[in-house]
Amino acid sequence: MCKNKKFRLKKFLSMNLPVIGFCFLIGSIMAAQPGDSLQKAKDLMSRYDYRGAIQVLNNIKEHSKDNDPQAAAVHFLLARAYYEVGSQEPAEENLQRVFEIDIDFEVEEADEYFKDQMERIRRKTYKEYRSEEGFVERRFFGGIVMVKIPVGSFRMGTKSGKAGKDEKPEHEVFLDHYWIGKYEMTLGQYNRFISETKHRELPPWVTSLYSTGYWSPIVGVSWYDAAAYCEWLSRETGRVFRLPTEAQWEKAARGIDSREHPYPWGKSSPNCERAHYVKCSRRSEKPIAVVLLPAGKSSYGIHNMAGNVWEWCQDWYAAGYYKKSPKINPQGTSRGDKKVLRGGSFNDKESALRAANRIALKPDTKRTNLGFRLCMVEKK
Repeated sequence: MCKNKKFRLKKFLSMNLPVIGFCFLIGSIMAAQPGDSLQKAKDLMSRYDYRGAIQVLNNIKEHSKDNDPQAAAVHFLLARAYYEVGSQEPAEENLQRVFEIDIDFEVEEADEYFKDQMERIRRKTYKEYRSEEGFVERRFFGGIVMVKIPVGSFRMGTKSGKAGKDEKPEHEVFLDHYWIGKYEMTLGQYNRFISETKHRELPPWVTSLYSTGYWSPIVGVSWYDAAAYCEWLSRETGRVFRLPTEAQWEKAARGIDSREHPYPWGKSSPNCERAHYVKCSRRSEKPIAVVLLPAGKSSYGIHNMAGNVWEWCQDWYAAGYYKKSPKINPQGTSRGDKKVLRGGSFNDKESALRAANRIALKPDTKRTNLGFRLCMVEKK
C-alpha cells in the first residue's frame, strides 16, 4: 500500500515537476518584477519607445495596488508616455490618479509644458482619506485640507447670562453637509493667489511683523480680499469655495455635542495648550502657525477655532438675527454694513474664545488679527 502511494507520488512529480518549476520561476519573476519593470519602462522611454513603455507600465499597474510605494511613479510615467504618443485622455486620467495617491507629488524631469499640465490637473484633484477623528478629509494643492461636516442639527447661540444679547436665544439649526478648512488660511497659500492674479499686495506690516512663514495664518486681509481668494480657488479647482456662514462656522467649532461644548475642545476653560490668546501671546504678540495646538481641536478635528486670528464669515451682521433666523441652512440677513467674525485672536481675552461669541466689522477692515478659513459646498 505504502509502496503504491510512493510510486504514484513519484510519478506525479516526474510528470509535473517541469510545470511546477516553471510556475515557481514565473512567481519569482513577478515578485521581483515591479522595480525591474519600472526601470525597463524608463529605459524604453529614454530610447523614445513610448508604446513599449506603455505596455510595460500597464502590466505593472495591473499587478500593483495604489498603496504600493511606486504607484504614483507608475501613473506618472504612464501619463508622460501617453502625452508623447498624443493620447490626451489616458494621460490626464493617469495624472489624476497620481494626485489622488499623492497630491504633493513633484518631479523635476519634465519639460515646462508637461509641468503646466501637471499643475492644472493637480488643482482639479484631491486626495481623500479619513482623519484620526474618523471624519472624511480632502487634501488639495498647497496644503489645503477640508473636513466634511456631516448633515444634521446642532444648538447654536447660548442661554448663558454672561453672553452678549446678540448670541441669544439659543436655538436649534439644521445644516446640510459641507466642508470646512481644517486650518486657517496661511500666508503661503494666500501669496500664491497674489502672485497668480496680481491681486493687491498685503500691507507691509503683515510679513515683517505678524505673518512670517508659509504656515503662519494670513492676516491684514479684508472680507473682500478673503472673498476674492475663494472665487479664485473655485476657478482653479472646479469646486465651490466661499467663506463659511456663521452657522457652519459655529457647528464646526462646537463639535459633535454642541450642548456640551462652549469651546471647541469642550467645557474646560482655555489654557495655552489649547488656544493662543492674550494670556499666551504677551511675549510674541503675534499669531502662531495654524497647525499647532492640537489639544485645542474641535471634535471634528478643526484647529485654532478659538484664538490665533479672528475669522471672517459670509454673513452680514444683525444683532437680533437669531430671533427670526431660519431653522434650516441660515445664510444671515440679506443686507447690512458689517460682516461677522468668529473665534477670537491672539490679543483677546478668554471670553472672546467661546464658540458662540460674535463680533462684526466693516468688510474693508484690515487688522493684525483678522484672517479667514475656507468653506466648500457641493454644486447645486
